[in-house]
Amino acid sequence: MVKVLVSFGAYAYGSNVQYRLNVTIGTNEESVHFRTSFADTLAYLMDKYGLNVKINGYGYEAEVPENVALAVWYLQHIQRLPQLKELDKIVEAGTTRLHTFLEEAGFPAKPDPGVHVPKLFESAVYSVGITNFPTIKLSNNEEGITVKFREGEVNTGFIRKLLKEEASEAEVEMLKGVSLLKEKTQRKYIRMLSLGELSMEKLASAMFRSAVSSKDEYQSKGVVKWLENNGYKDQTSEIVVKKTLCN
Repeated sequence: MVKVLVSFGAYAYGSNVQYRLNVTIGTNEESVHFRTSFADTLAYLMDKYGLNVKINGYGYEAEVPENVALAVWYLQHIQRLPQLKELDKIVEAGTTRLHTFLEEAGFPAKPDPGVHVPKLFESAVYSVGITNFPTIKLSNNEEGITVKFREGEVNTGFIRKLLKEEASEAEVEMLKGVSLLKEKTQRKYIRMLSLGELSMEKLASAMFRSAVSSKDEYQSKGVVKWLENNGYKDQTSEIVVKKTLCN
């Protein structure tokens, strides 16, 4: 059994006051401390699985099985309120979506509520940021690549291939192009790329539309350069004409 302690806390930044719960998960080896705003979610886990629940001033404590402590631990790594059925699945399976993603990407991490998991994982040239999980940030500073996607939307096998530097030149070039698109569009096209459904022609067409409609001159210049480098000079000329007429 693992002890979980929860206490109320308020934090002010100028005139902005935030209310959080301080959570401590005590294990035999160490204690993990974090803050969360998921009060109802914690209450659900404690009410359903907690034993020896005690009220302590402005908080409470309970003893829970290790898998329940893992579900509590998971709350510190996600930015969106999880569905209760996802938490029940963690309790049943003894792992989380985060651990599954990291393992499939080549960064195996033991599902242990007493272990701190870093926010950034790095290979030789790529890095994977999980600060805003389930949104994941993939970067390659040498190539100027930064893309964001959500766990479950992208074939993780492709991410692992990138991290192991086994992706083809065409795939890396398309990834560069995807990184020049707006975030919502990035998610669509990196999914297609990861599933082998994206071609240079499809991507070039999407990038042309993006550059024509974008008010971000820096982004438009990046798209034009990518199109030029990949043999789409007709599209770049048309972009220049359309942008000039619009201005």
